[in-house]
Amino acid sequence: MPFATMKIDRSLLLASERTARMQSVLMHIINLGHALGMTVICEGIETHEQEDLLRRCGCNQGQGYRYGNPMKEEDFERFLPEHI
Repeated sequence: MPFATMKIDRSLLLASERTARMQSVLMHIINLGHALGMTVICEGIETHEQEDLLRRCGCNQGQGYRYGNPMKEEDFERFLPEHI
């Protein structure tokens, strides 16, 4: 199966905040995704520090409460043009 996206679970992000060793694991997983031609996205981003860590590791995209709470479709349609 051809995969275009690698999604990193929030648990790896949380572990990476605690130790340099796990930050290295995170960075290497992101690099592996890129080496395989994938876009890499991490879920569960809640803080500016987590966002900075992922940017330093080369993560392409992120999702989580840092960017917005779950919302109804009609609320999202209003939200999106204001935040692109």
